[in-house]
Amino acid sequence: MFFIADTDKQSLLGFSTSFLLLFFAALGLSYIWKKIQNGGYSRVSVLVIIWCLVAYLATGFIIFGPRKAHIKQAAEIFINEHPKASFYSNNRFFLFYGHKDPASILTPEMAKYLRRQQAFFYAYEKNRNRLLPDFLAQETPRYSYQNRHGDTMLVYYLTPL
Repeated sequence: MFFIADTDKQSLLGFSTSFLLLFFAALGLSYIWKKIQNGGYSRVSVLVIIWCLVAYLATGFIIFGPRKAHIKQAAEIFINEHPKASFYSNNRFFLFYGHKDPASILTPEMAKYLRRQQAFFYAYEKNRNRLLPDFLAQETPRYSYQNRHGDTMLVYYLTPL
């Protein structure tokens, strides 16, 4: 809801598009339901459709895949310890939970360039499939938060070289 409540035109367009997609999804489900009642689908097709709907509803209650709680925890602890610090991240969730605009993510290449101009904290999400950028591999992280799958949130303090 935070992203929808923003006043710029892009979020209004996103909200309108989401509303239209939900409207057409409801119409599609209504059409499928009427066709099932009229016997327009075979018994196997009906079972597949119901199974897909149950699986879709289950995703609202069951989290599939690795959890991102370590990112929320990292951002909350960081913002409590450094409330006025200048920080950037390559992860939108870290910025959101750190009370910063999630659209202002900073790629490692941009962080490397910005480092020449100012000192700042940089939170980098390193997952098990992504290597650490060269300039960060030479640094020692100030904070490290990890989930059980090996995904790590590393917080560095980068000073001008």
